[in-house]
Amino acid sequence: MNCAKFGLPTWMVGGLLINLLWLIPAWGAKYVPAKAAFSVRCNDVIFGYEVQALFLLPGETVDIEILDANWHSRYGFQPVSGTVQAKHERQWRWTLPEKTGLVTAQIYQIPSGQRVTLNALVMVPYAELHHGRLRGCRIGDYPEPRQIGGAFYAPPRGFVEVTPTAMQLPVSPHFTLGQFVCKEPGGFPKYLVLDERLVVKLEALLERVNSQGYRCRSLGISCGYRTPRYNAQQGYSSYSSHMYGQAADIYADTDGTGLMGDLNHDGRRDERDAKIIGGMVENLEGTARHQDLVGGLGLYETNRGHGTFVHVDVRGARARWENVSGHAPHKKSSEN
Repeated sequence: MNCAKFGLPTWMVGGLLINLLWLIPAWGAKYVPAKAAFSVRCNDVIFGYEVQALFLLPGETVDIEILDANWHSRYGFQPVSGTVQAKHERQWRWTLPEKTGLVTAQIYQIPSGQRVTLNALVMVPYAELHHGRLRGCRIGDYPEPRQIGGAFYAPPRGFVEVTPTAMQLPVSPHFTLGQFVCKEPGGFPKYLVLDERLVVKLEALLERVNSQGYRCRSLGISCGYRTPRYNAQQGYSSYSSHMYGQAADIYADTDGTGLMGDLNHDGRRDERDAKIIGGMVENLEGTARHQDLVGGLGLYETNRGHGTFVHVDVRGARARWENVSGHAPHKKSSEN
């Protein structure tokens, strides 16, 4: 396995010194929104932050467009590799290289120099998964495509190959690739599925958490991606959104405990705190600009297996549930 393709020199070329922020504990650092001076659309994904990951296949073409542009400015697009076709002064078509790994690109505004960094991760195609194994790693098999409750579940297009170095790669200003990796024991490389819309939703939610006075530089993620094998071993739903890279179980650690903070200051960490985060998710999904981020919302109270957390996903259909008894584990739900 060649770790160099995710190495520091490539990140520096891409302007990713934002990595240094991750040397500071998430709860102890000042939150900085890192909003970009302009929004970007990459195919169907819209974002407005200074760094964003894209998950693409070898040789895939992505259409890039500047939204809410300053009409007095010019814009440029410069990838490290791949080919670029200019469609318009604010639109480009980028064809990725055939080799898997990290490819960075910069979208910049002239003359201000303000920019957005794209971390494009060229994935291992799904077709390489045979009998539950991907390049020697046991992933498990995905179930047949199925429509459930307004959401369509189909096997992923591909898998991100994750090395130890890549764990710290930013997928957005306040989240790294490693936060979403499956909790299943084992060495590297690991393989990951992650939906760009989930990253956008978590960034928008984190912004709301901080705007309401809670000090939190990132959201803790107790569970992100789950391989089908790990998902089955733990007894979770056979169509869990976690297997499709569309879900995260999150908590707002405001005091460095590694747990949901006491957000309502009642001396407890329980469903009342989860409901505060849940209310922010409801408000987020209710805005016109975030209709593409609609999905599931589940509230879970502390029990013997886990702390208080909130399940958030981008399945494309509204779903709501609660498990606040403190006894039932986060398993066998048709929702999660």
